[in-house]
Amino acid sequence: MNFLMDIVVSGLHLMLLVQDSLPPVPEMEPIFEPESVAFSPETPAWYVLGGVLLTILSLGLYRVVKNFHKNAYRREALKSLSHLEKPGTQADPASVINEIRILIKQCAIAGYGRSRVAPLYGEEWLQFLETTGKNTPFTHHKELIEKGNMHPLMESNSDLASLVKIAKKWIRSHA
Repeated sequence: MNFLMDIVVSGLHLMLLVQDSLPPVPEMEPIFEPESVAFSPETPAWYVLGGVLLTILSLGLYRVVKNFHKNAYRREALKSLSHLEKPGTQADPASVINEIRILIKQCAIAGYGRSRVAPLYGEEWLQFLETTGKNTPFTHHKELIEKGNMHPLMESNSDLASLVKIAKKWIRSHA
């Protein structure tokens, strides 16, 4: 404890010695402040850089808006599919399958053009859907898509729910 007191006392003596060596306040010279720094760019390169950055931001915003409008058909199709899935909607399974067929065909025409999509049907149509979507196995539901309400497994809603899920996945992921 005495050791700590000795350190504190010697520290105080040292502070008093330093204070005695400093000149008194009235004898100090005035402080000179530097000129204020201008925050405007002084060289033309900053204007060029600003123009380039503004152009890049404008092009990026243009692409975002363009993609948003380009994918409007996807949002509408997904909204229609979500209305079919609602628990309160007790739609006829055949009409649900027909609505899914129509939505997928409309999306394919909007995304790939009428001349490429319109002639496709049957196995060729299902292969097109599988190759253009990511992990969308439509051929597993071939009979359900082609025969609709005549399909013997139409009693279970799990096949229909799986088909709706695959259709949503294709609408989101097709290129």
